[in-house]
Amino acid sequence: MERDAANGKHSDGGGSGVGSLLRPPRIFCLTVLSIVFWALIIYFVSTMQGNMASLLLKPSAFSLPSFRFARDRCVGRYIYMYDLPPRFNADLVSHCRGFSVSDDICKLMVNDGFGAQLPPGESLPEKGSYDTDQYMLALIYHARMRRYECLTADPSTAAAVYVPFYPGFDVSLNMWKSNVSDRDALSRDLADWLVRQPQWRAMWGYDHFLVARRGTWDFVRGEDGGWGNAFMTYPAIRNTTVLNNEASPWQGNDFAVPYASHFHPSSDAEVRSWQDEDRMRRLERRSLWGFAGGPRHGNTTVRAQIIEQCGKASSCAMFGAKSYHSSPDQIMRLLESAEFCVEPRGDSFTRKSTFDAILAGCIPVFFHPISAYTQYTWYLPRDYRSYSVFIPQVDVARRNVSIEEVLRNIPAAKVARMREEVIRLIPRVMYRDPMAKGVTFKDAFDVAVDAVIDRVAKRRHATAEGREYKGSVDGYLSWKYELLDHGQKDIGPHEFDPYILAATQATWALPSSAVRRRPPTNPRAIGLATSIPLTGVPSLLELDAIVPSRPASAQGFLSARTPRALALNLQALPPPFNTPGDRFLQFALQNFRTPVCTPVTLGSPLFAPSPVHIAVRHERRQTFSSSSVFGMMQFWLGSTFERLVVIEVGPNVFRLVVASPELASFLVSLDGLRHGQQVALFSASLALDVVSPLGRSLGLCPLS
Repeated sequence: MERDAANGKHSDGGGSGVGSLLRPPRIFCLTVLSIVFWALIIYFVSTMQGNMASLLLKPSAFSLPSFRFARDRCVGRYIYMYDLPPRFNADLVSHCRGFSVSDDICKLMVNDGFGAQLPPGESLPEKGSYDTDQYMLALIYHARMRRYECLTADPSTAAAVYVPFYPGFDVSLNMWKSNVSDRDALSRDLADWLVRQPQWRAMWGYDHFLVARRGTWDFVRGEDGGWGNAFMTYPAIRNTTVLNNEASPWQGNDFAVPYASHFHPSSDAEVRSWQDEDRMRRLERRSLWGFAGGPRHGNTTVRAQIIEQCGKASSCAMFGAKSYHSSPDQIMRLLESAEFCVEPRGDSFTRKSTFDAILAGCIPVFFHPISAYTQYTWYLPRDYRSYSVFIPQVDVARRNVSIEEVLRNIPAAKVARMREEVIRLIPRVMYRDPMAKGVTFKDAFDVAVDAVIDRVAKRRHATAEGREYKGSVDGYLSWKYELLDHGQKDIGPHEFDPYILAATQATWALPSSAVRRRPPTNPRAIGLATSIPLTGVPSLLELDAIVPSRPASAQGFLSARTPRALALNLQALPPPFNTPGDRFLQFALQNFRTPVCTPVTLGSPLFAPSPVHIAVRHERRQTFSSSSVFGMMQFWLGSTFERLVVIEVGPNVFRLVVASPELASFLVSLDGLRHGQQVALFSASLALDVVSPLGRSLGLCPLS
């Protein structure tokens, strides 16, 4: 009994002990099994979603990125980068000495495109300041992408695909070749290479993006020759997203990103210090307004008026450097000393100084919406009045407005709010050091990548739902898509319409496939009238050239910005399209009647009236096309007069049809002409017959 009792007691006690020891292993085993089970499920779903996209879907299918674990911060942000053959990037950099015969471009490429580090100065931080050239974005973006935290080697997981091609360097090396096939060779090779890649077939390139470095104008040459190459006219490239310093308002797949300024921080603290303690919010702005830039030819340009008005105003500071790279600290010092910084067009609509001004906390003043408002839609607020001042260039060029008076009339409280908005914009328009770690602010690179990913994702989702994706279009309405508010779908009238319309026919940004039907070439279709030979056409309102950026050349075209240099370098002219589908022009063509003989007074001895076509004699006889004549006319007329058609009626004989009464009256009066100022605009025997839409010729009499 005792033993049994003892055994029983022991048995009871032991039983109790064993029971308490067995429960934890059961719970543990169940927990482990549960974890393993769900891990297998997650792994299976992740693997199958990635593999099924590549195994079951056809190459043309738009596959969504595969599932990732919820804590993966790169979900939806993965980028796949091509490993391109070196001829598309590294080899181009190695030929940097061929970019210019006068400037050392190679030294501007060091430090991942930031250029040489600047010595300590008064206006830029001691750390992170570089002599950065405005055309190094391809290098800067490539350097950042190599260190991008969400770079992936698996294209099936990528939200977008980056193409590290350097098309801007290609243009710089080859633009002066007379054979357009030679100019296009490398860019065409790149397009052919891309379409052969399996990554291309997933979305036929709609998920691809690249950085062109220069303005769109350099990559849309037409079939008849002219400026630049045809890279952005290739169907394959038309599917991609192209990032440029300056985009075309009329092209749907190019987007403008900021020019690189001089400060490239490596930490959040450096940015905060620049915005707050050290600089922007504590600077004493001694000048009301300032301008950093040189003059352009002619005395009727916006720049000429800016320089004239600034020179007469004690409240304006001005700095005109022949070489931008020789004085970045001085330029930044000027911008930091002014309340407002005027930003007229440069060689094209945009200029690097805009972002230097924002970096300096200076409120920018623009004169054309294409200089900023329709360009940098990913970066700048829709409400342009919140951070900038807009003064129409026409008012300035016509001397109808005082810049200083406009700026003085802005209330101090509003100026303070505008400056605060400019300072807030600083991080998103600068490019940080690619080696920086632990930064939290989004710079211009981050904003661009996010926008590209969002653009691709919208197309993917629309395709998955069976909808047509229409994120943007080519043609006049293209710029309006980028200004739509969130959720807005309808395109309607816009306050910028008058300015964009005025610039529409002064551009050569549309690909040749977008050129519309040519008007009739039969002279009798619009009536035969006398012609007046135009050996030089000034711009009444704006002579700032709407021409693409140009590197220095052996011909000296860059340094000699004169009409004669233009005339002697006709290959540098862009390929404009002179057949606009404009209802006003169509009306002008259809309703023109043979004019009655009308005497007019011509304002210059350069314009000699005659009842027959007159040829201007010149030592260089050259054959012109209607498109080249259109380009030269628009080069000098600027973007003020929007409607112009050039019709070839014989060898080097052209008829101009204008649908602008203002332009018609201007060509009659020629008030702004200065003898010798625009000589040799047309460097060959050339006669132009100017016809107005009002049914009269600007010549003297109709031909018999």
